[in-house]
This record gives sequence, C-alpha cells and structure tokens, in this order.
Amino acid sequence: MAGRIASTSFTGKEDTTMLVPRAPVVALIAGLFSIGVIQAAENTPAELFNRAEQLHAKGRYAEAEPLYKESLATREQVPGPDRPEIIPVLNALADLYHVQGRDREAEPLSRRALTLGERMLPLQDLALVASLTTLGDINRSTYRYVSAELLYRRAMAILQLTLGPAHPSVARVLSNLASLRVDTQRYDEAAQLFQRALEISERAGQASSFQVAVILNNMAVCAIERGRYAAAEPYLQRAMRIREAVPPSDDPMMISLLETYAQVLRKTRRASLAKQVDVRVAFLRQGGSQK
Repeated sequence: MAGRIASTSFTGKEDTTMLVPRAPVVALIAGLFSIGVIQAAENTPAELFNRAEQLHAKGRYAEAEPLYKESLATREQVPGPDRPEIIPVLNALADLYHVQGRDREAEPLSRRALTLGERMLPLQDLALVASLTTLGDINRSTYRYVSAELLYRRAMAILQLTLGPAHPSVARVLSNLASLRVDTQRYDEAAQLFQRALEISERAGQASSFQVAVILNNMAVCAIERGRYAAAEPYLQRAMRIREAVPPSDDPMMISLLETYAQVLRKTRRASLAKQVDVRVAFLRQGGSQK
C-alpha cells in the first residue's frame, strides 16, 4: 500500500477529519467544511444536524446517521416545495455514506443536493461547491475520473470567481484534482497541483494549518507511489508536527500519518523505528493522548 491520499470536501466543519477506505491503494481523509451558518436551538433540525456533524467528524458514523436522517425528515415535513435548507443535510449524509464506501446510497443524495442547488440557488452560490465536490469525490472513488474532474473544475471556477484564485478553498479543490492525478498515475501533474495548493494554504496562515497537513500528506503519498520514500519523509514529518499540536487524542489523520510514516521507515530499512511508531499508533487507537 502506498499510503493514504487525503481529499478535502465541503460538507461539514473545517479542521476535522475522517479516515475511510479508498480503492484500491489509497484512502480519503475528508476534511469537513460548512458553507453558511445554521442557527441551532436544542432539538431543532439544526441542532440535530450539528450533533451529527460532530459525530461524523469523529468517525462515529453509526451514531451520526440517524441524526442526519431525523434532521432531513423534519425539514421535509414542512409543507410546500423543497427548501434550500435541506441541501447541506443531503450533502452531509451523502458524504457520510461515501466515506463508508456506500456510494450507491451516497450518489442519489448528492445528485439531489446538486439538482436542488442548481434550481434554487444562483449559479455562483458557494453552497453549490459542497454538492459539486461531494459528487466529485463519489465519482472519483468509483473510477469515473473524467466526470470527477469536470465536477471539481466547476467547483473551482465558482470559488475563483467569488473568492479569488488565492483563497484557501481553491486550494482544497486543487488538492482534490491533484489526488485525481495520483489515481491516474500522472504524478508530475499531481506534484505541481499539490505544490500550488500548498503555497496558497501556507499564505493563509494558522487558519489553514489542517489543510497544510492534508496537502503535505498527499505530497508524501505521491512520492511514495513513485517509490521515492526518502522524499516522502520530510512531508510526513512536517504534517505530523502540525497535527501534534491538535488537542484530540484520537485524531484519525494523525493515526494515518503515523501508519504511512511507519511504512516509509520500513522501506528505508529502519524496522526498529517503524515498530516504535506501530506502538504509538496502537496507543492512539485505544484512546491514548498524543501529548
């Protein structure tokens, strides 16, 4: 296994991650990001949605799913046509299914969200970006690379027009496009796109530190895919330093980085160090603290 490619999406809260299977040698870490603000009150659909997002971000999918469904059902009970408020719920539930490999369930929800957004929102509305990127991720994971690229590029066009070409959200889509290049073994192009995404994210400062870590992970995986293990190591080490500053002890991205780092250590004939990293991974998986 070459490592785990990280893909950023726009369906939940920023600076949270989920680790999920990906075909056949890579995986996604979906960094959840909410576009828009939903005012929450206890036991309202918005509160259910927010609680589901928190569980989703922690990888507690079985607990998040019924909350998303209840939030969606409550909103759909309101008389009249569909409302824009259901779009983020559809996107989030689609992403929840997608990260579990349940793309047959995810795709209809994602397509419905995009169709509603196209009908009910301005064509340059940022809320469409979540639908486009989620559907792009689903297409990518089901090997429909041309369709995935078209969706990502449409999302990027909206972001560049509304936020400018140097906005961190543009870097997120650039990273997804670069990951698509890794999937299709176009490594030179992937490296260039990752570099552009990294430069944009670094200029954004501390607010984009999670995104920087994701892109560094991706650059490492791209190098590993090419058999360049020594080149991958500095990227992983820098990404791990960023994630070590994050309080949660069960950070799934940190666990993934460590697993990839252990792989690099073994490939560069440092098995004893790799075993030490394995011990740390096991400790974190059991709920141990990074500190």
